[in-house]
Amino acid sequence: MAWTKKLPSGKYQGLYRDGGGKERSAGTFPHKRAAQNAASAKEEASRTAGWRDPDAARRTWGEWCHEWWPTRKIEASTAANELSMRDQHLFPKWADVPLCDITRQDGRKWIAELSKIEVKPSKAELKRRESSDYKPVVRTLAAASVQRIFGLFSASLMAAVDAEVLPANPVYRLKLPQRPPAQERYLTKDEYQALDAVLDTKVDAAIVGLLVGTGLRWGEAMGLHAHRVDRERRMIHIVETYDYEAGMIKPYPKGKRARSVPLPDWVAQLLDEVDITPATSCGHDHRVGRCRSGLVLNAQGTMIDADNWRKRVWIPALEIAGIDHTRPHDLRHTYASWLIQSGVSIKEVGRLLGHASPVTTERYAHLAEIPAEQVTEALNLGVRTANVPQSVALPGYTALRAVPSQ
Repeated sequence: MAWTKKLPSGKYQGLYRDGGGKERSAGTFPHKRAAQNAASAKEEASRTAGWRDPDAARRTWGEWCHEWWPTRKIEASTAANELSMRDQHLFPKWADVPLCDITRQDGRKWIAELSKIEVKPSKAELKRRESSDYKPVVRTLAAASVQRIFGLFSASLMAAVDAEVLPANPVYRLKLPQRPPAQERYLTKDEYQALDAVLDTKVDAAIVGLLVGTGLRWGEAMGLHAHRVDRERRMIHIVETYDYEAGMIKPYPKGKRARSVPLPDWVAQLLDEVDITPATSCGHDHRVGRCRSGLVLNAQGTMIDADNWRKRVWIPALEIAGIDHTRPHDLRHTYASWLIQSGVSIKEVGRLLGHASPVTTERYAHLAEIPAEQVTEALNLGVRTANVPQSVALPGYTALRAVPSQ
């Protein structure tokens, strides 16, 4: 029940307990009845459905983050990356700032600050800076990094809105730095054949062939089980993937949607040449379910490490084959480029790659552009005006009269 308290000033303070049992003030009034009525009204409102503690938004962002962080359901690899972003960028800036004090302008200023942060220089760069006449090369955070860091901050505020701690997200849809146009590297078929010719082992040849011939991601290729390769239908079913961060097999690829892709005969032949003993289990932990077969590219035991394979196999092979800088992931881009240039639609390529959004596949749209000779051929009228004979002007007229050719 609400009550009043007479203050030394002679005024009356209305008091009540909210829905959570916390004592609160309804304000001060010159008359006791007014204080009592105000306190009773506040008390009744605090007990209605949907009422929220008005002090909730006064907590700091750091306090809210500690409450919100454990409730997130994300992959282990994503969690590790975002934990680093949180500790390196978000906590130093926002940990002690009350949620209710964060403004849209604060967000804009922080975006500008993030864009100017210098990336840690390499050891080689630090060594070059020891020279007095050397002009330092300063690299700042890439637009993609700024987008990810700020996106995590915005997500934390959106979660506060969902929890009815904040009425709105103050930094929602602020303009962020744009990423430069993608500079994907596409191998030609001649380049792939040159690369294949210098690979030392059949396993390495199968890895490269599988990536370029099916568009699988690295984790999908490493986690490919033998029973997912359908030789009769000439298809590969992409269901499991290996999660390096968690050190186990996940029951779904990126985007959490299984997919199937055609298995070219030449890729099937490369897989047949891999000397791995068939097994009833892959020897790796599965997050859910039971394992039914061994892995296509890995014998039981230690999983092939992506970074080690790149340094030990990939880079030396590129140098021998005379191919400029190319990443293993560019084999996936190459798969898409070969399909599109052969007439496969953008939509179908997106499905084969497992893209959750068609926007992701649009990076390859330029590969489907009609060649200039096809455009000119389509616009060719077959007859040019210059080929139509003309007579002199008729008497009394200034215009020429077209004369049909004989």
